[in-house]
Amino acid sequence: MVQDRAERVWEKVVIAVWAIWWARNRQTMKGKVVTRHETVAKIVSMHAEIKVLKEKLPAIREVDIDLWKPPQISWVKLNFDAAYKAQSNKSCSGFIIRNEKGEVMGSGITLHSNILDVGLSEAVACYQGLLFAKETGFVNVEVEGDARVVIEKVIQGEDGRADLDSVIADIKA
Repeated sequence: MVQDRAERVWEKVVIAVWAIWWARNRQTMKGKVVTRHETVAKIVSMHAEIKVLKEKLPAIREVDIDLWKPPQISWVKLNFDAAYKAQSNKSCSGFIIRNEKGEVMGSGITLHSNILDVGLSEAVACYQGLLFAKETGFVNVEVEGDARVVIEKVIQGEDGRADLDSVIADIKA
């Protein structure tokens, strides 16, 4: 309860400092004077907006160990996934790397254009995660993803699609 109250006080302080900066910036850059009343109204409005967002957004929670299985000691686990929008041939891929305690060691997301299908998007997500792991110095990496196509192609080999095969070859390298 005390921590909650202290957090709210700091939230208001940060909003107030930002609002004062915003008012001064408008005056300096645009020559528009912002009154104290407008600044206070901005602070109240932003505080109310943050309160609504906190109510609507899900709370941050710990990793559910029942769903996520940690890697062996001295290993990291790379989880990857992607979302694909066929109408625009766009996708978003991402990865997260955790140690055996579930601590995040690294992560990344990328937006892509001209992606032909979800399989390619998933393969790119896997590759980007592995590339990050390699560049970061992780040697023992366990890979996990829900893209059966990607996992099968890595194990079995090429399937005759140049775009997917080139990413699979990069994953294996």
